[in-house]
Amino acid sequence: MAVIQEHGYFWWSTEKVPDEHFAPEKAVPGYLEIADNGTVKLELHGFLSEDDHPIAALFAPSPLDGKAIQGILKASNNNVLLLDLESDGGRASAGGISHQNFRAWRALVGRNRIEYKQNLCASGFSVDLKGYEDWLGLGNISSTRTRRSVTAKAKPLTKHSYTLKSSKVKLKFLLKGNVFSLKRLRTLTIEEYAELEYSFNQDVSIDALQEKFSLVSDLLTLLSGSSRSLEWPWIHLGRGKSQSKYQYFFGSSRNDSPPPKFFDCWVAFPQISGSFGSLLQCWDDAQSNLGSGLQLFIGTLKSSSLHLEHKFANFIWGLEVLHRLKNPDAVQSIEFKEKIDRIIADIVFKKDREWLKKRLQNAHEPSLKQRLIETINALEINFEAKSLDTFCKICADLRNDLSHFGGQKTFSTYDDMIQALHEKLGALEFLYHAVVLKEIGVEIDKIKNFIFNGRHSYKYSQIYTRAGLVIEKKN
Repeated sequence: MAVIQEHGYFWWSTEKVPDEHFAPEKAVPGYLEIADNGTVKLELHGFLSEDDHPIAALFAPSPLDGKAIQGILKASNNNVLLLDLESDGGRASAGGISHQNFRAWRALVGRNRIEYKQNLCASGFSVDLKGYEDWLGLGNISSTRTRRSVTAKAKPLTKHSYTLKSSKVKLKFLLKGNVFSLKRLRTLTIEEYAELEYSFNQDVSIDALQEKFSLVSDLLTLLSGSSRSLEWPWIHLGRGKSQSKYQYFFGSSRNDSPPPKFFDCWVAFPQISGSFGSLLQCWDDAQSNLGSGLQLFIGTLKSSSLHLEHKFANFIWGLEVLHRLKNPDAVQSIEFKEKIDRIIADIVFKKDREWLKKRLQNAHEPSLKQRLIETINALEINFEAKSLDTFCKICADLRNDLSHFGGQKTFSTYDDMIQALHEKLGALEFLYHAVVLKEIGVEIDKIKNFIFNGRHSYKYSQIYTRAGLVIEKKN
């Protein structure tokens, strides 16, 4: 399903638009389609070419690096700017209609004409949090009905503002509908919605803005537990009275999962409304220190097409990476490291010592099982030590089997291995989720409350029990 399908006029961004004109003389009519995954197709009814002949433009096109196409749409009267262009064929005909096609991986669409610059920078972005109403705790419209009238009252939540290291974030709670119409109505619509606004202290590149937008999306996935994609953002160019806003589309995979329900959210906004800014900053900061250890979870959670083996391996890999990044100097034990050093020191020939030292340079590191145990223990869940040891050993063996033996060393048949993967994967997923939440500053009591006391506590007890994990009984 396309987001935009419109006819219009299009031209190279280097062409000047004369005063009181909507397009330059060399503008070419065409048809623009922006797909729901953000990719853009442009079919021109002619040639948008700087070459002497259409055939040259079609079969030996000029490089498109750094070029952009501007346009104006017929029905909406919106202006567009197409970036990251690719030639997509066409036809040069002596006796028919010649046409030229392009693809674009980014597009800006808005009311005002866009003055394109080679290094386009933005002051911020905003996004409608449609689909996250339950996570936000919206629902502040009440109504009273009598025999003669219906009275509706709406009291939106107070705006929240947060100051980050290099930006400011606002959460605005607003109303929309036809309540301000001067006409007499048969139908009255009032809708409460929220908008997140991200303002940079200094203008940033479009690439940097897109990265921040992705981080916001990933954080909402982490807090809500839903992999639903955010709406397309509005990019802000300029500041103050000269600021213009354009809807920003970019090629990406989209997830249309159902909106998360309040009781399905790991951490709902009302629980962390005061600390949302610090969580966002921690999530941002953690990318440079623990990036792969965090993103392997988010990326796997958002993907709907991974096979069971791939998903399991990603979770184990991510937990291992996270432990390595947090504990770069970790050893199995001081005694074990000293033993290795002592054996190497006893070798007579220097070249033999160097060879063995190189071969054993990682031998003192913690085993994968040990890394998993230490990472899970940080959650302060009172799993019986023996059950956690067994769980982590099987997970480590399964990962190593998948990596080196096609998955069938520990288990005699493929079906047995798949059964073991199913049993362990569910527990790995919620434990990894809890680990990442704790890592960015969510209070461990809130995390454990969702797992053990929330609406889904029975489901999680079945998952960890099936995986062989046992909670220690209190005396």
